[in-house]
Amino acid sequence: MQNASPAYYLLGANDKGSNPLPVTRDAIPQHVPLIFTFGEKGTLKKLLGTGAAAVANYGANTFNTDMPYFTHTTRFAKEMYGAANACMHQRVVPTDAGAPANVVLYIDILNDVIGTPTRDPITGVVTRAPVTTVPGCFVKFITEPATGAFGSATVKPGTFTNAAGTVTSTMYPVYETRANAQGSYYSNNGMIVEPMGASIDTNIATGSKALTYALSLVNRPAAGGSPVVRKSLYGEQFVKCTLINNVTDPITKTKVDLKSVFDNNWFNETDPLLPVVYNEYEGIHVYDVAIASALNVLLGTETAQVTPATLSWYDFTSATPAVLAGEFGLLDMFGLQSSKGAPYATIAKATAAMPSTLAAGQQVVTLGAKTPVYQQGGSDGTLSNAMFETVVGVEMAKYLDANSSVMDNAINVETHLYDTGFTVPFKPTLLNFIALRKDTAVALSTHDAALTAPLPLSATRAVAATLKTQALMFPESGYFGTPVSRVIIPSGAARLHSDTTKAYHAATFEVGIKTARLMGAGNYKWDAVYNFDHGQAATLSASYDYQPSFIPEGVKPTLWNDGMVWAQPKDMHTYFIPAMQTVYTNDTSPLNSWLTVCALVTLNRVASDAWREFTGTATMSDAVFKDAVLAYLNTRLNGVFDGLLTVIPDVIIDQKDAQRGFSWQIAYRLYAGTMKTAMVSYTEVYRLNALPA
Repeated sequence: MQNASPAYYLLGANDKGSNPLPVTRDAIPQHVPLIFTFGEKGTLKKLLGTGAAAVANYGANTFNTDMPYFTHTTRFAKEMYGAANACMHQRVVPTDAGAPANVVLYIDILNDVIGTPTRDPITGVVTRAPVTTVPGCFVKFITEPATGAFGSATVKPGTFTNAAGTVTSTMYPVYETRANAQGSYYSNNGMIVEPMGASIDTNIATGSKALTYALSLVNRPAAGGSPVVRKSLYGEQFVKCTLINNVTDPITKTKVDLKSVFDNNWFNETDPLLPVVYNEYEGIHVYDVAIASALNVLLGTETAQVTPATLSWYDFTSATPAVLAGEFGLLDMFGLQSSKGAPYATIAKATAAMPSTLAAGQQVVTLGAKTPVYQQGGSDGTLSNAMFETVVGVEMAKYLDANSSVMDNAINVETHLYDTGFTVPFKPTLLNFIALRKDTAVALSTHDAALTAPLPLSATRAVAATLKTQALMFPESGYFGTPVSRVIIPSGAARLHSDTTKAYHAATFEVGIKTARLMGAGNYKWDAVYNFDHGQAATLSASYDYQPSFIPEGVKPTLWNDGMVWAQPKDMHTYFIPAMQTVYTNDTSPLNSWLTVCALVTLNRVASDAWREFTGTATMSDAVFKDAVLAYLNTRLNGVFDGLLTVIPDVIIDQKDAQRGFSWQIAYRLYAGTMKTAMVSYTEVYRLNALPA
């Protein structure tokens, strides 16, 4: 440097570290079963996760075999979680469940005359003369279920009158909460907004003219049970808040109004730096205008009692009426006393003697630390098998709609759908899953879980033949003329070792468990150790007592032609699956193998990811672009099939693509073997002296 005078220069840090790796689909298995089930609680959005996430979101009772939420699909989910396979879980709700549980809290205020107040100068305790001559307010709190849109409650006539019946109270809505979904569970969610008394935050009170309250969320095990406090994301029993809107803590610079505190301190589904806690509320609506009106009504009668002599008992900063008018937030409408423990002179709780009439659904509540305000009206609806199929059918119809959100496989990462025992008339509906999306596969079953016993072989074959015919309606490629392949029909039923009820379950359970072990790891790779296309791994390991127990040799060609996959004895004690064929009609093609079509699902998924990665590219030449896409594909597909199959990707920009300038092609070459299923055995007999020396 030219200037050599004494000095130093702080250039700051030069960060040479690498950028953090982005979150990719590598954390999602190749095998993601879609599970529909009733639920004790939980979001109606799809949820990807293992058992811990499912129990946290849907509740332990959802997976309890003794509860009405439990279905054949729930049993299958437990088996998938037992195989350490994450599932795409979707809760469905009966159509007659009604509206989600909710509650509106009102403060009900009656303007009337009150006994002449006298305050003890030492204790601040107020006594009132029996002669009612001083204007005052009587207060009680009312809850009722919401009847309109969320946040639409209004000020309305109240529930009680003065003794003469000449004055009626007025109800002011304070807040409204609503569950995020239907379910009786949500009627056990409650909230406590408790005055903090001497522990109020004086910085907020003086700076924002608002008292602070302790907000707690609770849940009780059942109606009448004791509330259990739901700790915040930061492990706190309560979080301070204000009833006045848009208040900021001057120390922490965070919003402390009731809505902000409610929304940001108990639930988190999106911030990866905080623990995941699934939200059980649609939200809270705080009726700020109505709260201000109610506080001003209360303050209107109390103002006359605020004098320089009594000011020390209040939280107000001045006895001047003009100043008091702006300090309504320093009046405690819940506790009806100042933070110093001094009851208000002209505000009292309504007495039982006052004439009162409650409308349907209304309840008088006492606010306090042990008396939460609970939501009301939550219902599970009809939890029957018929209802289950009705609501699942609604979800399956979305897979026939090209404009439905389920077509976006960046969000809807489900890959496989297993028929775990739906009724025979409903089973074809499950084929919608593969109708438009090419990154999905279906395992259909001949078993009906509603039946008391497995079907005989003749009926099993009839169901399988019908299902294969239905599957032919969804070809693999109309462009190339390729028939349907991404369907398998494991037939029959068996008992599960893990099920103490000894009930029969669809053979899809065994296939699903084997598939989960092979390709259900979160590292997006198969594990060849669990390859089940032959040998010991093809035996039934999760199930036993397979029915039909005997398959005559003469009908096996017919069953094979109908697309059936069956089990048969391997020895005196075990059964095995001779071949995992799909419904693909050409036995000489690798597409006749379940493992091949599962690989096909993966390749179509990776192609979608490649498009998302490179669409919009305008800064590469065609040659550089092809190399970049190919490098991406090779990285994504490196070792994903663990040597059981071989895939060679290619990126093509042909003459038409080059002319258009905006299109390119991915062409996979998938090399897979055809299943060896037919064996001929013979023996050549020689004389002993013909044995080579």
